[in-house]
Amino acid sequence: MDYARLSSYPFRKESQEWIRERGISLGEVLANPVYERVVGEGLGRVLRSMEEGGIGETAAYDDAGALRAVLSYPIARMLVSAVGDLLLIRRYALREAEAAHEHMLKEDPTFLLELGQEELDLPAELADDGETFVIHFTDYLKAADALRGKPWRLYNQDMRAGRVHLERSKYARLLQEALRRRIESELPLEVNDEILKALEGPIQDVVAGVERLRSTIQRESYGEFSPVYLPPCIRDLLDKMQHGINVPHVGRFALTAFLSAVGLDADDIIDLFRVSPDFKEDVASYQVHHILGDTSGTKYSPPSCSTMNTYGICLRAKECEGLGHPLRYYYRKQRQAEREAGRAPPADEEKGEGGTEGGPAGGAAGGAAGGAAGGAAGGVVHGVPDPGAEGTEKGKGTRKGRRSTKGARAEGVAKEVTPDGG
Repeated sequence: MDYARLSSYPFRKESQEWIRERGISLGEVLANPVYERVVGEGLGRVLRSMEEGGIGETAAYDDAGALRAVLSYPIARMLVSAVGDLLLIRRYALREAEAAHEHMLKEDPTFLLELGQEELDLPAELADDGETFVIHFTDYLKAADALRGKPWRLYNQDMRAGRVHLERSKYARLLQEALRRRIESELPLEVNDEILKALEGPIQDVVAGVERLRSTIQRESYGEFSPVYLPPCIRDLLDKMQHGINVPHVGRFALTAFLSAVGLDADDIIDLFRVSPDFKEDVASYQVHHILGDTSGTKYSPPSCSTMNTYGICLRAKECEGLGHPLRYYYRKQRQAEREAGRAPPADEEKGEGGTEGGPAGGAAGGAAGGAAGGAAGGVVHGVPDPGAEGTEKGKGTRKGRRSTKGARAEGVAKEVTPDGG
């Protein structure tokens, strides 16, 4: 009996059949104190999936250890299903796939072929060298759909006669992605009242873990950027996104362009959106990178107040009167906080306080609302630049002066271009 494989791949039919042959039922695991450790390991599996290190090593090398490992998998799935949180489902599916992938990298090619064919709907053949995996290009496109970056583009693959030739590590990575999709699609399961009662304590532990995860994502994503300075319209859009309330395309564009202008990079912005119940990594990644100019070649700046009003996403808050642009609100709030903390000179000592309405070409806020070429806004509806946009900057996939690290983002952008003219 290969206990290591049974415990490393608990999702396999062979592992589940092994449990059935032992005559162990789910009801018995939940009701019998003998299996209390199994429930604990299932809980640990879920909690670790929300941590940086992931689920970790799952392989066992004796009968008792393999039994606990395999049984902990359905327990974990029930806990995830009982909570039903989409962020948790996606994170758990990812971590389970990552844990299995670590073992896949050490497996022989024959086993990987079997895993792809029988479990993960990714059929392949071995080339004559016995090491290279060969799959049809349509299977490759489906498997690699969510994998970003040039190394995964079809035109960068070794393709012959419509079949893609892959080294073992690449095929294993596709298996990981296939497993992630499979687990995510299977959850949440139906969980009856009896299960909810039996797992009441562990379920509360998972709920607390999800709350910590959301808090961590938001804290790490914000970095030195502060939501305290956000203008009412942007704060409203972000709150809606993070609570699963529908935000129109123009609202998502305005929010993304604004967050970029105050110093957040693509990964930071995607992480802010990640807590949304309807978050989809591939869709969010495409939209954010497009708006930031990484894939479109066009840098879009955030809309002015007048454009926001036209789109119906301006709240017309009294505190914003006369400012003309959401960025002006943000930077004024930021400077006010810095002055109060003694980190900035008084307002009457700042050069250019009050600024002009016509900023320099390419300015993120165009000086305020009416900048020259490359000025304040730049809309995009369904991937097409808005003909009424106030300005875009063509041909720049990266933003001059932007920082990709999490430190000093807002400060750097404030120095580079401030709507107040400072």
